[in-house]
This record gives sequence, structure tokens and C-alpha cells, in this order.
Amino acid sequence: MAEETIQLEAFSTIFHGQISYILTKQDLWIPYEFLPSLIQTKMLLCGNDKSGLLTTDWKYVINNPTMQDWSVVCSIIKHLPPPAILYITKEVIVPAQALTFFQKVIASVGCSVFIERTESQLQTIQFPMMNSIFLPQVTVSQVQQSVQLYKAIIGQIPTMKSFDVLALLQQVAPMKLALVLAKNDEGKWRFYWYRLEESKPVELPKGQISSWLRAFANHLE
Repeated sequence: MAEETIQLEAFSTIFHGQISYILTKQDLWIPYEFLPSLIQTKMLLCGNDKSGLLTTDWKYVINNPTMQDWSVVCSIIKHLPPPAILYITKEVIVPAQALTFFQKVIASVGCSVFIERTESQLQTIQFPMMNSIFLPQVTVSQVQQSVQLYKAIIGQIPTMKSFDVLALLQQVAPMKLALVLAKNDEGKWRFYWYRLEESKPVELPKGQISSWLRAFANHLE
């Protein structure tokens, strides 16, 4: 089979109620470049090992969510002032029921969900439910070793045609561009480029605890 020629365009989607995975080697990177300019509500679900990170703009934080916590999240997400984001770090396992719920609800309420994962967690990514996946920037020296990762990801998208992954990475690496795999307006999967540094990193605040989230849920009942 002849390989498809890839012509890259810049990623320009503005997220408003979509599920995106972030395949990352760092903590808490949010693609602010592709979000509405004013986010009303930011919610973070994370593990324990975040005490050294600082920021001031998370509204709700919950550590090591239990099944009860997930029920709370699903209950209140429809009431968050839009546009909102829910960021889930790599330590947190997302129950299938929650992901199904997000897929049905978030578009109508204007809440975008970002799920952070590492390369070793590739098998946990629910490709049929996502709208996009941000891939880490590949340096020139990393091109050869990154080919298999990209092939593994492409292999999860049955409708994608075969193409020269090595040539693609050799094209973007010298320009310090990263890639995002996303659905276009026609619902077809395509690679686009983006610049990692154009979205500022986000860090975890001090003093915001899980009880805030539960208290808010109790108030809604």
C-alpha cells in the first residue's frame, strides 16, 4: 500500500467541551493557546505528589479521587460556570463510567476535559472517546526512538492511512514543533503542529483541598 503524503497545518481548534489526552513527560501542561481567553472554572484531579507545585488559579482540587469523589465530580460538572476545564493527572485512573458521562455531557455545558498520560500508560488511553491527543515535542536526537510510539498511536485509529512516520518527525523536530492528533471538521483524524512553549505551564496551588469539592456538591443537593 502506498504511503499517504502528510501536509501539516497549524492546530487552531478552540476547545469547548471536548475530551483530550496529553501524552507528556512533564507535570500539568494545559494547552491554553487553544482554550477560550477567559476560563471561569478550573478543576484538578491529581495524586499526592504535588506539594512542591505552586499556583493560584485552581478553583477545586481533589487528591486521589475515590469512586464517591467521581460521583461528586459527575454531579457538579454540569453546574460549573462555563467555560470550564477539568484536568486529570497521570496518577489518576478514570473510571469508564465517568469517561462515558463526560462524553455525553461536557459539550453541552462547555467543560473541556484533559487527561494526562505517559508513554508507559498508552494502553489506558480510550481512543474512541477522545477528540484529540497532544504528543510531546521530539528533538532531532529523539526522532528514531520515537517512531514506534507514533506507529502505536496511529495503529489505534483504524481509519488512518499508512504514512512515513520517520519523515514526519524529521520534518518537525528541527523546527521545534510538537504534534497533535485530532479530528478535523469532517470527523477525520489528522496530525497538526503546535508549539509547546506557547501554552504556559500550570502548577498546583497550596491550601485547596478535597473538602471544598464535596461541600459544593452538598450545597447543590
